[in-house]
Amino acid sequence: MSLPKKTLAVTAAAAALALLGTSTAHADPPKPKVLAKGGLVGVLSVAYGGGKAYFTDNFAGPLYVSQPGKKRPKVLYAPKAPFAAEGVAYRHGEVVFGMDKNQGKPSAMSFLMRLTAPGKAERVADLLAFEKAKNPDGKVTYGTKGLPKACRDQVAGHPAAAFVLPYKGIVESHPYAIAATKKAYYVADAAANDIVKVTKSGKVSAVAVLPPFTKKITADDVAGDPSTTDDDLPACLIGHTYVSEPVPTGVQVGSHGKLYVTTLPGGLGLGGPAGSLYSINPKTGKTKVVVSGLVSPTGVAVRPNGDVYVSQLFPGMIGRIKAGSTTLKPHAHANGVAALTWSAKGLVAALSPSVLTAEDPSAPPPSPNAKVVLYKK
Repeated sequence: MSLPKKTLAVTAAAAALALLGTSTAHADPPKPKVLAKGGLVGVLSVAYGGGKAYFTDNFAGPLYVSQPGKKRPKVLYAPKAPFAAEGVAYRHGEVVFGMDKNQGKPSAMSFLMRLTAPGKAERVADLLAFEKAKNPDGKVTYGTKGLPKACRDQVAGHPAAAFVLPYKGIVESHPYAIAATKKAYYVADAAANDIVKVTKSGKVSAVAVLPPFTKKITADDVAGDPSTTDDDLPACLIGHTYVSEPVPTGVQVGSHGKLYVTTLPGGLGLGGPAGSLYSINPKTGKTKVVVSGLVSPTGVAVRPNGDVYVSQLFPGMIGRIKAGSTTLKPHAHANGVAALTWSAKGLVAALSPSVLTAEDPSAPPPSPNAKVVLYKK
């Protein structure tokens, strides 16, 4: 889904509370090594292999690769505007990535692509075509439950009415994150609210629709810009139950083929500690909560020993869950950490501080201060 305009004050407050809750004394890992920087604004997906980092700048559009011995990355594939490269995965020399344009519009397109040579790529699957044909979350009802007609009428004239009033899962696709295995690719579709499997030959199927998040609407949830009441939602919503779309933001493969997926809620749940890490059996679609109560989880990495790392964007925190545990403990503070992956050399992270204020109309244009770093083992 497209995330709605929401006051950053609420989000910042939730992030501050999250930091207070995780501020137990611990030693940060050594200062990370910079693998790539320069001219990057919003790096939201990263993969690693063959001594190089592969990543997408979702603000600018290209797929990049780091250059050993150099800080400035190289454009590996530049989609024709308005297409943009999205999630990326690497496995045994193969690079796959998502590519979409005009999400939510009649002219929208969404593909899974496979790099064939620098600057060249082939289409593996049409993800939006699958979404149009199957719409796996099409029977799920999101929005606010049990509103009386008088309240519905008040909400109807608000710009956010489309995601506040009840609605079924809509048809759209955004290939936000990707994981690759020997036989297939797994796409975390942040618009379709699901994980889909794509075979090497391009056959697409649904693995799981992520569980929606529910919460009681509070006064903070209906407040808009703190400097004015013009965009506040009607107070009649307070106390009603809101069902958020479960937006998947990261996917990685763990032991025995198990998938690990991070989700954050869209709509009214965006600013609070409402994100989760799930494990999914890709054969059965069985989904299990590993950790909940996360603030803006945007990426996951799995170490071969079973440790799982989760990035939380607004708190600027990388957490670690030791193998066999379900407790997330602080691992490193990282401002704007937006994506993670594990490599033979250690944990690779994409840091994009400008993303924190990108949706704030009063903020200056996003600065090209993003970078990809390595936390050595």
